[in-house]
Amino acid sequence: MKAIIVFLLLFCGNVYGEQHWAVGGWDCRSWGAIRLLNDHYAIDVDPEGYLMNWGMWQDFDQNSVIILWIESSKMDIITKENNRFYTQHSYGFGISSEIEETKKIFIEVKESNE
Repeated sequence: MKAIIVFLLLFCGNVYGEQHWAVGGWDCRSWGAIRLLNDHYAIDVDPEGYLMNWGMWQDFDQNSVIILWIESSKMDIITKENNRFYTQHSYGFGISSEIEETKKIFIEVKESNE
């Protein structure tokens, strides 16, 4: 019986849980956008929607996420502060850009398992 209750709590928490603030599309590129998906995958697309890069994202701290890109060995950080969002790019050798303000250009709709 306890196992059923735990399962229901976990299942309901995943279905009805609040979506992470970072999930959605971000205007972090002068020529395209990045998209952070519910399953912690990230894709980098050009203006026509063609895939340019892919990777994974995770929480860096409470107000920041870090995106690790596979094709380019690059990292991006998106940070929220006072209802504003900022991004910065880096490679293994260090930070490679200034901190720039960004905005969310669309919100990912959470799909149900129905």
